[in-house]
Amino acid sequence: MDGGYKNLLSKRLGLHLLRGFGIVVTNLCFFTALVTIPLAEAVAIFFIAPLLITSLSVLLIGEKVGMQSWIAVFVGLMGVVVMFRPDLGVFNPAYMLPLAAALAYSLVQIMTRKLGK
Repeated sequence: MDGGYKNLLSKRLGLHLLRGFGIVVTNLCFFTALVTIPLAEAVAIFFIAPLLITSLSVLLIGEKVGMQSWIAVFVGLMGVVVMFRPDLGVFNPAYMLPLAAALAYSLVQIMTRKLGK
C-alpha cells in the first residue's frame, strides 16, 4: 500500500521541532509589532525577509547567488535603512520586532529548504 502514516515519520524530528519553534517566534514578534507600531511600517520592515533568506542561504546551506541578486539585496537593505530613518534620531525600539520576525522567518525558510533535500 502506498502512503499511510509511515510516510509522515521523519528522521529529522529535531529540525522539524526547531522549524516549528521558528514559526512561533516569527508570529509572536510580528503580531507584537502590529500592536506597537503602525501596520505599514511593520510590513515594510518585515519585507527584509527575502533579503535575509538570500544572504543567509549562502552562509548556511551554500547556495549560489548571482551578482544581480546581490545588487537587489543591497538596494533592498538601503530601503530598510531609509525605513529606520537614522538621520532623524527617531528610532523606535519596537522596530526590532518585525526585524526579528523577518530573521526567524528567514531561518524557517532555510530549514524548510534543508528538510526538502
